[in-house]
Amino acid sequence: MEKRSVVIQQMFEDSPSLSASLKPPPSKSGSVKKETRRFPLSLMSLSTTTGMSQGTDLAKSSESVAGLLRRKKSIKRQSTASASTPNKMGPTAALAMFGHKLTAFEHNEIKDYSAIYCLGLNAQKLNPGPNPSKDTDVYDDEDHFYKVVPRDHIAYRFEVVDKPILGKGTFGQVVKAYDHKLHKYVALKLVRNERIYLKQSREELRILQTLKRQDADGIYNVVIINEFFMFRNHMCISFELLGMNLYQVLKRNNYRGIGMTRILPIAKCVLKCLELLFRNRIIHCDLKPENIMLKKNGDFTSVKVGDFGSSCYEQQQVYHYIQSRYYRAPEVILGMRYGPAIDMWSFGCVLGELSIGLPIFVGADEEDQLAAIEEVLGEVPPSIRNRCRPKTRSGRRRKNRGPPGSKSLNSIIAGDDLFKDLVKVVLEWDPLCRPTPLEIQEHQWFNRRASHITISASPSSSIH
Repeated sequence: MEKRSVVIQQMFEDSPSLSASLKPPPSKSGSVKKETRRFPLSLMSLSTTTGMSQGTDLAKSSESVAGLLRRKKSIKRQSTASASTPNKMGPTAALAMFGHKLTAFEHNEIKDYSAIYCLGLNAQKLNPGPNPSKDTDVYDDEDHFYKVVPRDHIAYRFEVVDKPILGKGTFGQVVKAYDHKLHKYVALKLVRNERIYLKQSREELRILQTLKRQDADGIYNVVIINEFFMFRNHMCISFELLGMNLYQVLKRNNYRGIGMTRILPIAKCVLKCLELLFRNRIIHCDLKPENIMLKKNGDFTSVKVGDFGSSCYEQQQVYHYIQSRYYRAPEVILGMRYGPAIDMWSFGCVLGELSIGLPIFVGADEEDQLAAIEEVLGEVPPSIRNRCRPKTRSGRRRKNRGPPGSKSLNSIIAGDDLFKDLVKVVLEWDPLCRPTPLEIQEHQWFNRRASHITISASPSSSIH
């Protein structure tokens, strides 16, 4: 535990607000009384109750187990001070009652937590022994991702669901879990256990907290961060749980366009988010369908933007290799200095994809990606080439790629003329001439009622 504390201190010592948030809450008393406590409602959720179906809601199953345990006469009631929070207990009481079901490592680890909400007693726990190796232990895979175990706990508070993985990327993975303190499902991001990703997660937290302070009413459609903490050398960030992302929507629709009436409100929501980012000179750096989520499944009138793991302030650019390839702006491919305009390029690519169901620029590597763009938009203008830094690219232009300008943008996307003009305006080669989020909202396509929009690619009625 000493090494972990040193690493955390080094990572957060220059950020008082973040480091303060990582400190555990002070104990109400100097000593811990050895008392037998009544078993909380959520500690053993999904326990040994017979006849319980595998898909039972975690909260309901917790109550069922608690109901059985409350009938055990040998268990005494909690003290008056803790009676108001029957869904938690202290580490001493948890060890006394359930220590035989915990690993030797957890016996030491649990002492660092003042409140225990979940123990994951019904999980197939990994057992590293009392002293796991100093670098990567049994809880990490070979790439330093946290090994997610269904039904196990995260920080003795969150319970991982049976099919937990919501998404996985370079910086980590997101799992669905039940928060036994707040009694709700959340999306829990587990950052990879490597210093570079821990450092980037600190930047992500700063950006998310800045955006949250400026979006108290939730009008800018930024995913809401609940809190963050360290667990087994992994930064963990708790977010509100949203619905399907737009890639999942397209996949469910057999990779067909979802229609203009659905694209319009989605575009407005995303632009509100980009408007807030632009105002703060923040670059998302990875805008794509996977990172745009429906607030509620089946409701296309409202979406939120998530995954700020690659985000940065314009004046604090860290990476040159950013953005998923199909949504990567030309200035990034060409090694130019970039700004918020790269998010507008990604936004144009997303709009085109929503209209036809597939990415509009598909390259096998960076050079081919640039060739795919040139095939539609023509050659890179000399004014852009002259501003590029020398950059080595190992890929080769695909043999079946047409010459620059051999395709028209209108032929590869669906929608009415105004929509196609909107996408064309956004996909401007020169980032200095690309419209800002506020400017593009003045486009005529946004000023028409949804009922008046021509639907040239009707979506399947099976989308829910």
